[in-house]
Amino acid sequence: MAGGLLINRQVYAEQVALLYGHAPMAYTITLVNGLILIFMQRAHIPITVLLTWFACLAVVMAGRIILAYRYSRAKPSLVEACRWGWGYFVGALLPIFRLALSPAGKRALASCGRRPRADKPRSGVGSVAGRATPKASKRVRVFTSR
Repeated sequence: MAGGLLINRQVYAEQVALLYGHAPMAYTITLVNGLILIFMQRAHIPITVLLTWFACLAVVMAGRIILAYRYSRAKPSLVEACRWGWGYFVGALLPIFRLALSPAGKRALASCGRRPRADKPRSGVGSVAGRATPKASKRVRVFTSR
């Protein structure tokens, strides 16, 4: 039984090491993708909103980079790997909690799973000024049936 526990700790420690080992590349790619997103959305979203979003993203990535740097300097033992694993897990969840606490996040979470009210006119795909129109899938079938 003790041998199995030691192997489980070794496997877990290696998993944590892989997470932190690949973190710098993942965080760099996240920041580059954020810049690409700003470039693509600049005509649709005000630049102040995009730059504020990117600043928040950069702060989160900086925290994660600091955590990865501290892990690489610490060279933790098998026992300490659990603490570092939890640190990575909590660091991954913090942006979700930040979203849930923001006004936009609260509205989004409040509307999850709700059905549209019958007294409210439909809007979006498949409707024009509140009137239902044929679904887009029917139009696609017309084009694909030729």
